[in-house]
Amino acid sequence: KIKELLDSFSESKKIIVAYSGGIDSSALLHLLNSIKNELKQSIEVIYINHGLHKKSLDWGKFCENECNEYNIPFKLISINEKCPNGVSIESWARNKRYSIISKEMNKNDILLTGHHMDDQVETFFLQILRGSGPRGLSCMPAIKKFKNGFHVRPFLNIQRNELEEYINANNINWQEDESNSDTRYDRNYLRHSVLPYFGVAWPSYCHSISKSINHQIESMTILNEIALEDMEK
Repeated sequence: KIKELLDSFSESKKIIVAYSGGIDSSALLHLLNSIKNELKQSIEVIYINHGLHKKSLDWGKFCENECNEYNIPFKLISINEKCPNGVSIESWARNKRYSIISKEMNKNDILLTGHHMDDQVETFFLQILRGSGPRGLSCMPAIKKFKNGFHVRPFLNIQRNELEEYINANNINWQEDESNSDTRYDRNYLRHSVLPYFGVAWPSYCHSISKSINHQIESMTILNEIALEDMEK
């Protein structure tokens, strides 16, 4: 299915994979490597060193070694500045990461990230706590325009445990970012201290919330269509 998805971008010549070495991006890179000879686009990998952890350069070296094994071009880019005081580190790092990657993209290039269903559900809860409406509750789109190209998230309908099964079945090397267990960050607190209770009481809650997210997308689409009609009138 991912090949069919990528083939639909008829004008795209290059795929950029945002790679951290974690489970999701490692599964994504392995999958792409297995079909790279069938793709019409070339593949490149970028690792962003945020400079937020003492092991970040070691993680970058791990990513480079994996890309060498796959014979896929790799680039490590470091952020040489600190997060301003009073600004969310998560938000700052995300914005800087996408800003840097956007400068590496040419027209119609595709940025691929390994966001999966669990990430999407976490985003949904965070948006609820911010009091978001349909736009915020529609969470991360599977495909969106990104600068002069596209940002594609092919794993949004796949749960993390399915990616873990894929990783184990294919003996794929990956590494754990220790900051993912730091519950001082909102997303990590939600992931480790809140959502496990949902999983006990409602084992299929991820799929149920994914349906709710799709309803929000439909709602936002309808609202936009009505607004455009009103503007034309």
